[in-house]
Amino acid sequence: MRRMSFVLVALAVLSPSAFAHENPSGAGTHYLRWAIVSHGNISTSDTDGLNDLDLLKEQYGDEFLYIWSDDPRYVIRDRVMVDRAYRASEEAKAMRPVVTRTGKNSKQKKFAAKRVKHQVREIFEEAKARHLAERVE
Repeated sequence: MRRMSFVLVALAVLSPSAFAHENPSGAGTHYLRWAIVSHGNISTSDTDGLNDLDLLKEQYGDEFLYIWSDDPRYVIRDRVMVDRAYRASEEAKAMRPVVTRTGKNSKQKKFAAKRVKHQVREIFEEAKARHLAERVE
């Protein structure tokens, strides 16, 4: 089996509350977490979903976006959407060495991580609207 390398995006920088937003329905706080499985890598917002990835890889292959939002969990296999999420993650990862050298650590890291979060949220909303987000039981 090919070895996967793991990239934790934003885990060390943002607290779990940074991934939260209010539900439009007023039902309280809503958490969005994700794992991007693509190009032999896994990029994830936190480690909570890593336990599910081996089983999901058996079922969905090596290219998908896994999103869990409070209790519901979804997989998006649309190649264009997975690539968009992957590129967003890679852009944030590429900023890390620049941020470290410039000393503008905190603000720029948070900005890069928030950008990934917003892009993943947009992809997720678009996938739901286009019925491309498969619910995982």
